Amino acid sequence: MHKLVVFGSARVDAFLEVPAHLVEQVCDIDTRRCFIELSYASKIPLVSASYLVGGNGANVAVGSKRLGVESVLVAELGEGIMADFAAKKLSKEINMKYLTQTKGVKEGFGGVIVYQGERTILSYYPPERPPFPKKLEASEWAYLTSVGENFEGFFEDVFAFLFKSSWSSD
Repeated sequence: MHKLVVFGSARVDAFLEVPAHLVEQVCDIDTRRCFIELSYASKIPLVSASYLVGGNGANVAVGSKRLGVESVLVAELGEGIMADFAAKKLSKEINMKYLTQTKGVKEGFGGVIVYQGERTILSYYPPERPPFPKKLEASEWAYLTSVGENFEGFFEDVFAFLFKSSWSSD
């Protein structure tokens, strides 16, 4: 039995740091809302760019594993260069038993705009419903997070698994 099963997303996030002198910051003091403006239809140089495995599911699974919690991640990586990169990096950190790369499923991606230490995340989740493992081992704890647009059926499978696991562990 695993201590924790994480249901969520795994993908690559590109962290794109924009230079402060090319960004206009607009803040409304009355509502505490701030916006950044970038020149429309222009080429903006970056201070830095880095590519890291992301997605809330991957972050929780890797983080909990690093803290010593036996965990597994149930996620769809999709196929493509970025999905292969994510699989390679994740295989060094976590158990890959329930990670899938289904043929024909697009890979997810996150574009993270970094400005003055804050992040604005542009998220892409493939429109396909993630597959649910047929033989998922019971766990003591579960963590459920975002998986994209067609989450309803996947969440129903998670709830059915949790209900079944809660009765079978007695």
